[in-house]
Amino acid sequence: MGVDPYLIAPTLVITIAQRLVRSFCPGAGKPIPVEGSIKAMIDSQFADLPPQYLSQIEMGKEVYEISPTPECPNGTRGRYAVMEVLEMDKEIEAVILRGGTEIELAKLARQKGMLSMKEDAILKAFKRMIPFEEISTL
Repeated sequence: MGVDPYLIAPTLVITIAQRLVRSFCPGAGKPIPVEGSIKAMIDSQFADLPPQYLSQIEMGKEVYEISPTPECPNGTRGRYAVMEVLEMDKEIEAVILRGGTEIELAKLARQKGMLSMKEDAILKAFKRMIPFEEISTL
């Protein structure tokens, strides 16, 4: 954006990225067991999350795909936001001020437990809030 790092770092408190995805109608959704390629994808997605944060995440045994109901022929209605949130702290501010790379910043944020938008979607799919198909759009 052409803004100098010394102007950005001290003024930021939090940075949020979001995207809207479809949500289920009440009672809609067909369960899919988390195994095979689905399990491999989920495991690889969370592989670099530090153990102290990974242990706080509840992984389910199934996710849900879109299935129509008599009241809801599409199986979906409305939207949920999936987000990633970066909280500013002194370490992240220091990386920005010294002109650190995006890779350095992402690595530090991950060490601090930041979840990606895709990971937020996976967790919402476990809670039957959004269809598993929405994960592939992220």
